[in-house]
Amino acid sequence: MKVFSLGNTKLSRKFVIFNMSPGHNCISNALGFCSLGNNCYARRTERLTKHTLTARERQEKFWLSCTVDEFIDELEAFTNLGNVLFLRFNEAGDFNGVAGVSKAFHIARILWDKYGIITYTYTKRVDLSENVISRLLCSYFVINGSGHMLSNQFDLVYPDELKEYENVCSGKCDECLWCMIGTGRLIGAPIRFSHSQENHKTKMNGYVY
Repeated sequence: MKVFSLGNTKLSRKFVIFNMSPGHNCISNALGFCSLGNNCYARRTERLTKHTLTARERQEKFWLSCTVDEFIDELEAFTNLGNVLFLRFNEAGDFNGVAGVSKAFHIARILWDKYGIITYTYTKRVDLSENVISRLLCSYFVINGSGHMLSNQFDLVYPDELKEYENVCSGKCDECLWCMIGTGRLIGAPIRFSHSQENHKTKMNGYVY
């Protein structure tokens, strides 16, 4: 069962990617923590390419049923982890709850101890950040708070607001380690819109990241 992928348009094959859920089932959206709704990049991709939604639904089913050891076994069978530097959780989705955070942390610890792999992701789960996530952060378990500070803070802002940020995301993830190393960095990233968007600041149509 294929539930992992190596790299994407911004990440090399040194990165393994796994999604805890599709964007369509994102718990942060359901709880009202994310304002993107149907304009989320992950959700838009799932609408445009049905196989992406199917693959992420398969990942979600595996994530909710697997143990830590089963996750590691499946990952080791997928690729030679000696060639991997990072595990990226969630191009789509978010932590489903306390159990999901705990599982991710224990996976991260094993991968660090066995292979020196750093695990990182982004989260909107402000309800879990202070009492759960913040207590587990370390050099090999890096969680970037979307709009709030954890290992780092990652803010999506309008291009004319980027001047307020010392650290501006270039979108060239392979040339940058800001999101993979927890240093308390405040990072600003430009909101990107679809070509059909006309009045994006008021309508918010095509709001993607």
